[in-house]
Amino acid sequence: MSSSANGVTTDGMSSSTNGVTTDGMSSSANGVTTDGMNSSTNPLLLVQENKTWNEALRYCRDNNMELVSVHNADVQKWVEETVKNATSGHVWLGLRYTCVLNFWFWVSAQSIQYEHWAPSNETGAIDCGTTGAVKSSEGYKWVPLLDTEKLN
Repeated sequence: MSSSANGVTTDGMSSSTNGVTTDGMSSSANGVTTDGMNSSTNPLLLVQENKTWNEALRYCRDNNMELVSVHNADVQKWVEETVKNATSGHVWLGLRYTCVLNFWFWVSAQSIQYEHWAPSNETGAIDCGTTGAVKSSEGYKWVPLLDTEKLN
């Protein structure tokens, strides 16, 4: 199926999103989609349509996907390759901060065992409504951004 949203997702259908998506079939999105996470070639696809983080997440879930969880260096490498063509300075990840519990988590429920934060961005005072994005150039580091921003 063909659609569009903003964010990063993971799953098993064709889709479209602003951000990064991981899924098991061909996709088209504003963002990055991974088609078959076990692939030795880059399974990500960048879709260049700006959406808020919540719009991207909703789109992904409506299409049986999830925003991407960067759980190792291989997935980070795919993200880096893909976001080079973004039309925004950052691209959404499936990373969210909870003020109540004071920690970051992947919306896919995977534990955070791999991190690629930009210097001085992983700790300190974080605003509620903060989500994770990846820079679309120079180092491709993760940064916290308010979920109301519109990104690929």
